[in-house]
Amino acid sequence: MLAVWNGKPGGAGNILSFARTLGKTVILIDPNTFEVRTDSNKD
Repeated sequence: MLAVWNGKPGGAGNILSFARTLGKTVILIDPNTFEVRTDSNKD
């Protein structure tokens, strides 16, 4: 999943939490710094 997220709860944060529970890899883009992070939650 690719998401632009400001790190605050609600909205995109809720969808990201759901994707993580499904074991999906999440690519996050910070809208303020444009930093790109990969969050691989596969155990």
